[in-house]
Amino acid sequence: MVGCGNSVLSENLYDVGHHNITNIDISDVVVRQMTERNKEQRPDMKYLKMDALNVSFFGLFISTSKERNLS
Repeated sequence: MVGCGNSVLSENLYDVGHHNITNIDISDVVVRQMTERNKEQRPDMKYLKMDALNVSFFGLFISTSKERNLS
């Protein structure tokens, strides 16, 4: 999820069975807090510090952008 912030959307998606979720946010604080908050209940969910304008893996951005209607 691009610009995940501290939203529960990806947590809710994980809880209903979508486990291949990578969240990105520009904030170190958000990434650290969300990683800690989800490490035990949602061990497969990833949080990365990344700028959505400089995504280092293009496929993720396209997939997530379409879901959130950012394209």
